[in-house]
Amino acid sequence: MSVQRPRYDPRTSVTGLLRTSVTLLHGTYAMESNRTDDRKQRFVILAQTGRFTISDLCQDFGISRKTGHKYLQRYNAEGFDGLNERSRRPKHCPSATGEAIDKLILKKRRKHPTWGPKKIRDLLMKIHGIERAPHESTIALVLSRHGLSQKRKRKAGVSRIHPEHLTEPTRPL
Repeated sequence: MSVQRPRYDPRTSVTGLLRTSVTLLHGTYAMESNRTDDRKQRFVILAQTGRFTISDLCQDFGISRKTGHKYLQRYNAEGFDGLNERSRRPKHCPSATGEAIDKLILKKRRKHPTWGPKKIRDLLMKIHGIERAPHESTIALVLSRHGLSQKRKRKAGVSRIHPEHLTEPTRPL
């Protein structure tokens, strides 16, 4: 015969239960509201009380059981600091331009400030023998990242339609 645990109801006053649970588990703890980290902390604290099942808490908090168990594992390993948001930035980018090529691009541009990405790419392939030189757009990004290029201001009326570029319609609209 299984023991029926009370179901967690977020509409009822959880603050009293939460403060009691926090005091029992960790002494006094300052609560901050309306944050993702606070929701994670409330989840962990309620799970630690043993009064609710993990499945019920996950359902009421709107997270999967896998995520709920992840929060509990991080809490057990690192405490409340483990519940903070983690960086989603990739640790490395295998297709990134090499540092040596970046230096070569910057050296060429500093020596010849009027040269653009297209000419620099051609020189990298012809003179320096780089078979897989970075694309022109990548070279432009490297230059702009180091402040060696400025966007040109658009001149009004430069792009006009010439009649010889228009085609005759073949059927009525």
